[in-house]
Amino acid sequence: MWGNKMIDLIDKKLHYITEKPSLAIKTCASLMLLGGIYVSFSIPLVSILFIVLGLLPFVMYNYVDFKLYEGVYSEGYCIAGKTFGQERPYPGVEFLFLKKNRSTHITHGEVAKIVSQHIFFDGYINLCDGTKILVVQRRQKSQALKELGKIAQDLKTEVKDLTF
Repeated sequence: MWGNKMIDLIDKKLHYITEKPSLAIKTCASLMLLGGIYVSFSIPLVSILFIVLGLLPFVMYNYVDFKLYEGVYSEGYCIAGKTFGQERPYPGVEFLFLKKNRSTHITHGEVAKIVSQHIFFDGYINLCDGTKILVVQRRQKSQALKELGKIAQDLKTEVKDLTF
């Protein structure tokens, strides 16, 4: 009985997806995929390259893993289930925090200048050694706080709202 609980504790890993490719990147990848299929009969080598690069954004994402029993964490890329990242010693979590991120994009045209503002709510894990890891980025504050709350519950820590 005790052995099964110990195995569950050893195998337990907290895995969070921090960022997926955007819709624009997936659209470009779809065009590359279609282009690869189109040129597959005339230039097979180029078509294979286009098809592989076109599929890549659909099977990859950024991640962060916490292996609490082993005392390590890693962050990096996951491509089709295979993780590529560096393991580092886990110093512990001080707290999680939410921050408002405003970005302004200015586009100059021949006739007019277009100014667009975007507001995102970014959620970070603040480790005890001062490292900050971005884990949540959402347009709605309530959704970002909800996701940060789940992570805080897993890591047994608090969430601070710094969006005043």
